[in-house]
Amino acid sequence: MDELQQNKEEFAVIHYDKNSYFANLIHDLGYTVVSAYKKINFAKRVIRKIHFKSSCPKKEIWFNKKYDLDKFESLIIFDAAANYELVKYIKKIYPDKRVILWYWNPVRNSIDPTLLSSEICEKWSYSLEDCKKFNLKYNTTFYFNGLTNNLKGENINGLNYDIVFVGRDKGRLSTLLEYKEKFESLGLKTNFHITPTKWYKKRKNKIYKNDISYNEIIDLIKKSNAILDIVQYQSDGLTLRIMESLFFKKKLITNNKIIKSYDFYDKNNIFILGEDPFEKLKEFIEIPYTEIDNEIIKKYEFNEWIYRFRKDMN
Repeated sequence: MDELQQNKEEFAVIHYDKNSYFANLIHDLGYTVVSAYKKINFAKRVIRKIHFKSSCPKKEIWFNKKYDLDKFESLIIFDAAANYELVKYIKKIYPDKRVILWYWNPVRNSIDPTLLSSEICEKWSYSLEDCKKFNLKYNTTFYFNGLTNNLKGENINGLNYDIVFVGRDKGRLSTLLEYKEKFESLGLKTNFHITPTKWYKKRKNKIYKNDISYNEIIDLIKKSNAILDIVQYQSDGLTLRIMESLFFKKKLITNNKIIKSYDFYDKNNIFILGEDPFEKLKEFIEIPYTEIDNEIIKKYEFNEWIYRFRKDMN
């Protein structure tokens, strides 16, 4: 049995919703993915949220209860699906399993790892800073090579934009709009699709746009020369936009200076705001993309990511 098949037979993933976009991508690779919670309507989700934030007992009433994960050795719980009660519950019903809590988000936006002992679960993160701060194990972030399978034969002359940004405000609105104006002053064509941090704020600002599907985001990426990545905390780790630029072979414009320490950094592909000369940005975009070694890209594929969990056991 090869290593890839062993991964698929050993690991199962517990996601917030097994039918979400990225959960489906994991499933399509041949892995078992289960939903952490029962499927309920919007009103009940509000009640569930209130219940989880309260001190009331019996929070397990919201859990899936139909995990059926006995045949797997290791269970990976994504932090977006996790709360303390869920992680403890999974360990309780599967006491002999290796339970891994995966932080695909900064700890400040997730659950406090210090409140879960190492006897309950292993704690891993994509953020080197969080790993140091909270004594977590490190693994890179990941992406899906299958999303780029239909890139061959794309006509570069058919690109619609020089720079694209799709993302939530998250306190970055003024910065994003400032950069948009600066880019356009250089004669660059932009497409900024900014959505509100909270859905109800859309009514207060006409700048905000409606959420779009990830397939629509990919379509915008394909039509652009470069992706803009604006981070609030440089130490968080690699964002999804960085993975998109790497796998779709798009130029990256970012304010994250730490990116120079990564193995895929190439000055022809990555422009660092606040460090590289801004007046050279148009020239940067016009320079052909430098191909990155396939072994480096492979390191960030999902199969390689999950293999590193198994490798850690040896």
